[in-house]
Amino acid sequence: PSHNGETDEEKIAENSPAYLSNILEQDFYGNSDSKGKNIKGMSIGLAMNSVYYYKKEKDGETYSKDLSDKEI
Repeated sequence: PSHNGETDEEKIAENSPAYLSNILEQDFYGNSDSKGKNIKGMSIGLAMNSVYYYKKEKDGETYSKDLSDKEI
């Protein structure tokens, strides 16, 4: 989600934590496709965070906010 210009890490954790951790893509090609031009299928995986970690100041203590399944 957008931080809308917010810089306070605690407010960001409360209002717009990072839900998405990674996006993974895997492409599938036909057996006769040696140049990778004829895609037969594709899968996309989304790795979601269950906890959002943040620091209120650089090199400071690490805080966490649990993210519910409903939020995610």
